[in-house]
Amino acid sequence: MWLTYLEYFSIAGTILRFQAAAEPVQQARLTSPDICCEVIQRAGIPNIYFPNDTTYPERVESYWSLTSQLTPRCFVLPRNTEEVSVLVKTLVKETQCQFAVRSGGHSSNAGANNIEDGLTIDLSLLNSTTYNPATGLASIGPGSRWLSVYRTLDPLGVGVPGGRLGAVGVGGLLTGGGCSLYLYRQGFACDSVHSFEVVLADGNIVTASSEQNSDLYKALKGGSNNFGIVTRFDMTTFRRTPIWSASLVHPESAGNAGQAHIAGIKKWIDDVENYQNSSAIVFWSYRPALKQTIIISGLADVSGTANPPILNDLLTIPGAISSTAKFTNMSDSASATQAEGYRNIWFSLTFKNDEKTLAKA
Repeated sequence: MWLTYLEYFSIAGTILRFQAAAEPVQQARLTSPDICCEVIQRAGIPNIYFPNDTTYPERVESYWSLTSQLTPRCFVLPRNTEEVSVLVKTLVKETQCQFAVRSGGHSSNAGANNIEDGLTIDLSLLNSTTYNPATGLASIGPGSRWLSVYRTLDPLGVGVPGGRLGAVGVGGLLTGGGCSLYLYRQGFACDSVHSFEVVLADGNIVTASSEQNSDLYKALKGGSNNFGIVTRFDMTTFRRTPIWSASLVHPESAGNAGQAHIAGIKKWIDDVENYQNSSAIVFWSYRPALKQTIIISGLADVSGTANPPILNDLLTIPGAISSTAKFTNMSDSASATQAEGYRNIWFSLTFKNDEKTLAKA
């Protein structure tokens, strides 16, 4: 049968439109949350947990805050760096699936370490801590919690700057910067990372340090996991000294407690550059059981000095209803618990060190 030019063009156009229509179908298939976990299974990765597995709700509930207790199509718990590499290669090359990466799961921001639909790569099994006395480096898995790190290093007489609460995960804190009791003396916790072992977006495993992949090394110090999945942190250690720790609780309604704490914070901040061993965390908290707001001060000195003069204005505020002070180590210091099961939202503000501004806040 002979076809006119216009008829041929029309048929060709129909074919092209059919092909174009097929692409979104294939695209939808590649991005479907159902196929994400299936593809990982076919790649031979073990430790995949679906909603009907008994381990699945345990993984959901292991997030301390309700705001991060999301429900992915599956949790995948790799056992080593090589399995993380296979995971990433498979997901990137064979799918366009969305996935999240979880270290300790301490961030309460929904989506920061978990995902609805998609899949969550849970690094909890990468949780070892080893120390090399020849190099002075501690090699720490991203799924470790800081309490287990300190319990390994404290008996060896060495330390690293890390989370103040033992339940906090290593990976999130170190790639996010990281405040510690040693903040003013050692800098952010990430400043003590000697090198990172990283799985890149193409699945390749590389080392990032000041000498290798130095741009990636710099980016990971505060850049979170947007540049790759870190599977090991090698941290520079220091010789540990006893930590002096004090905790005080004041009713805000007692005398001039509120203004006294503000003045004490202001003075401490002014002096901290000249004495970098102290730490002060002061917060106002309403307690329903007491039907009042209390002021809690967590004070510390990492040089082994009790009652350091820089903290004197906070230590001598009268009217404390609770007061403790002792020498301790990071293991004991990080054993403090936190409220679980609550919904949380956090913001950071930076402003001038001024009593009027602090009082307004």
